[in-house]
This record gives sequence, C-alpha cells and structure tokens, in this order.
Amino acid sequence: MASRLLHFRLTFATIAMLAMFAGALLETVWLIVPGVAAAAVSEVMGLVQSRVRFPSPLERSLRGASESIPALGVAAFEPWAIGVTVAVVIYVLMANGMNTIMVARNAEPKRYPGETLRRWLTALATLSLLWIPLSATTDLNVGVMLQTTPPAMAVVAAAVVALAGMRALLDMWFHIRKA
Repeated sequence: MASRLLHFRLTFATIAMLAMFAGALLETVWLIVPGVAAAAVSEVMGLVQSRVRFPSPLERSLRGASESIPALGVAAFEPWAIGVTVAVVIYVLMANGMNTIMVARNAEPKRYPGETLRRWLTALATLSLLWIPLSATTDLNVGVMLQTTPPAMAVVAAAVVALAGMRALLDMWFHIRKA
C-alpha cells in the first residue's frame, strides 16, 4: 500500500511539474492552477507517508524524486526555487550511501526522528513555494501580504530543507557509528 501511494505521489509531482512548465511557457492560468493543485496533493501524500520507512534503494530514490520535482516546476517562475531541488537531491544521494553502509555492516534498520522532521519540513517548504506561480499569473500576491519577495522565500525554503537534511544525516551517521 505504501509503495502504491508513493507511485501516485510521484505521478502527481510529475504532472505538477509538467503543468507548471507548460503554464510558464504558454503563460496560461488554466495550466498553472492544476499544476499547483497537483503539487499540493503530492506534498499532502508525502505528509501522510512521513513515518513510512522504505527499505528498497529504488523506493527511497523515488521518494526523493517526488519531494524535489514540485520545486523544479516552481523554478520555471522563480529560478532560486531550484535550491530546494538541489538540497533534496544531495540529501537523497548521501542518505542512500549511508543506508548502503548500514546494510554492509548488518546494522538493524531504524526510524530516525530527524528523518520524519526532514520530511515534514521539506513538504512545508515546498508548499510555501506554491504561491509563487499563482502570484505570477493571477492577482493573488501573497508576497505583498507577507512582505517578502519570491527570491527571498525560495532561499529561505532551500535553507530550511538543507538544514533539515543535515540534521537527518547526522542522526543516520550517529547510528552508523554505534553499529
């Protein structure tokens, strides 16, 4: 069941990215709004799965892809949003490497509190970026209400994702050192 939900999440994330790219290219609201909605659904699915542990390296990579793809779609409107994608991809590569070390050492798999926190913060950071495509094409300007700019919000979201990833990697590293 968890694997099937992961595949649905990846599908929604890919639809979101493609719709936002096409909406930016064609400058149409009718593609951007469904793209933002699909990205939001993908992130809500990620929040539902925040405590699920995937033993397969392929499933962990798919989870990382579904976390990073919506921010890639937002990057069509705000290039600084690519920082969230970069932070997630770096984390996924390092976490898969650490999981390989744990398998080689026959360490027992464990759920890390830092990993659950990282998943929540990554989902919330991506959700916080979804107003950027909407404000670029509609009259909804959340940046004025929050008194921030899209580049500032994108940099803060990328920093939050990177710091949460470092915290989760430290949890994994301390577990590996004990094993």
